[in-house]
Amino acid sequence: MLVHQGCDPSSLSILKCLNDRVMLTMRFAIDDAHRATTIEALTRRILPPLTFRHGVCGVHLCLADLSISKVETAEKKVRDEAMPVPAWIVLIEGNAVADVRGAGEALAPGLSAHNASAPETAIYRHEFTRLKTPWSAG
Repeated sequence: MLVHQGCDPSSLSILKCLNDRVMLTMRFAIDDAHRATTIEALTRRILPPLTFRHGVCGVHLCLADLSISKVETAEKKVRDEAMPVPAWIVLIEGNAVADVRGAGEALAPGLSAHNASAPETAIYRHEFTRLKTPWSAG
């Protein structure tokens, strides 16, 4: 599921948006009994308004296929410890840490209302973007 309100790709302002981009991730679990109602609530009511918050460029709901995630791959065999795969992830893209943090804080009560486990939250900053543009070399 993707809910997106983004930068205008027809303008040069997209370069600033891409270079100043931050991403908040919220990883959590929902029990199977609440899965369908939580997907409905997140996609219809809870996530879409977040896209209209100041500085938010996109909001994404990612659901892992745990049956595939548990397949023993060559990479997993060489690791000393298992890496748990989060079943539910919300990604919030924005222009500043404060913007995505505020959207995450606004989302938390909605997750709690659907019996989500305590979310693990992290914020990542986009360091640089290399684009082929008419005014750049190569």
